[in-house]
This record gives sequence, structure tokens and C-alpha cells, in this order.
Amino acid sequence: MRFVHTERSAFPIAVTAGVAPPVARLETSYSVLHPAAISSRNAAFRAAMNAGVVAAILSSIADGSSVFAFPLAGFLCVLLYRRRITAGAPTPGIGFRLGAIAGLVGFAILILLKTVLILGFHAQNILHDELIQFLRDAQSRYTDPQMRQSADRLMTPEGLAFFMIFVSAFMCVLLVLLSGVGGAISAVLLRRKSPPQ
Repeated sequence: MRFVHTERSAFPIAVTAGVAPPVARLETSYSVLHPAAISSRNAAFRAAMNAGVVAAILSSIADGSSVFAFPLAGFLCVLLYRRRITAGAPTPGIGFRLGAIAGLVGFAILILLKTVLILGFHAQNILHDELIQFLRDAQSRYTDPQMRQSADRLMTPEGLAFFMIFVSAFMCVLLVLLSGVGGAISAVLLRRKSPPQ
């Protein structure tokens, strides 16, 4: 707490008789953040960042490992969060939210790593050729002419851009959900037992 000494005004104040002074209006709505809430937010942010980095690194090591790395990141996020807070154990809902945030952070870092690797190794043409080959393989399995026409449209530059955005958005939602489930499971499994009565 701070105490400020009052000082005398250097300017003269004129008071007139019979005129009511203007009433200063005080703000009635304000919010105070308690130190525990700030500490809890900081702990959640740090736990989500650390778990997201772990998920991104594990996912970039091998293709297909994201399915295991992101639920592990959700589990790890809740574990790290519990170590930093002194309040009660997080509920499964809070665990899901923590895991989902860790999954979002991990996905953003993973996309950034993949982009840097592709641009760093000048592998844009290789990625383009792999996408075209994937779409051609899918097109060869279709017997319906409309589906073949849709696959042809996806092979245009605009179609490839749409396809990549769609796949990225789908993967983001999937990995965030997987990470959230890992966080919820962690909250259930690591719940602090109440002392015997």
C-alpha cells in the first residue's frame, strides 16, 4: 500500500456563495484482479506454452506422431499447471481448456516450423508435387465423373490453396480436440485426493 502526502495547491481556489460546487462522479464499476487469479493465469500460460513446444517438437520429428504428441501435451499441460498453483486441482473442464490451449500453441509452432523447413530447404516444388500426386491417386479411385471433376478443380493453383487451408483448419481442430481430451484425462487421473475424515 502507498500513502501519498497531501500538498497545498499552488493555484488559488475561488469559492462563490450560493452556488453548489460541481459534484465529482465516482466510477462504481471496477474490477480488481486478485494475486491468486493473476498467478493462476500466469501458470496456465506457462504450462500451455511449454506443453505446446513439446507437442510441436515431437510432431516434427516423425510424420503421424501428432496423434500421440498432442494428447500427451494436454496431459503435460495440466501436470505443469498443477505444480505451479496452490489452489485445488483443476476440474476436467479446466483440464480440457488447458489442453486445448496447449494444442493451439503446439499447432501454431508446428506450422511455423514446417513453413521454415519448407522455405529453408526450398522444398515448395516437392510439396506441390506430393499434393498433386495425392490428388491424382484419390481421383483414380473415384468412378463418379463429378468427383473426378472436383479433383481436377483441386489441382489448379486456387484449388491447391483452398485444399491446404482446409486441411490445415481440419488438422488444427482435430489436434486441439485431442490435446483437450488429454488435458481432461490428466485432470481426472491426477485429481488430489481429499484427506480422510
